[in-house]
Amino acid sequence: MSERIRVANALIQHPRVLMSDVEARIGTRYTAQTLRHLVSAHRDTQFVWLMGADNLIQFDQWKDWHWIIENVPLGILARPKSRLAPLSAKAAKIYASSRIPQRASHRLADGPTPRWCYVNMPLNHLSSTQLRGDA
Repeated sequence: MSERIRVANALIQHPRVLMSDVEARIGTRYTAQTLRHLVSAHRDTQFVWLMGADNLIQFDQWKDWHWIIENVPLGILARPKSRLAPLSAKAAKIYASSRIPQRASHRLADGPTPRWCYVNMPLNHLSSTQLRGDA
């Protein structure tokens, strides 16, 4: 198990969250490729893609981003310095009618896609690199 996965597992301990090195094992480069593989290989599993709100700002530049949001529910997690700007992002505007309220975030996986939720949460100002101890 890589150090990055070990640290992530230590940070998030929840029975429905699994940390994996699947990208390295299957040789994918893009999120959409990885998600297509997972959705196809695990048809009985409802995946939810969690990402920081800072990524939503430029999500429309990701490879096959429409496929991602139309096939996998998105949980958008607030990030320091990126609280309101992500809600004005191109993807947020295009899929505004698919947004569910934060109070329903626990039901994100329980409905049809496209489906996404912006979750305002306690913020940690450390970067993911700092959390992993790579800095």
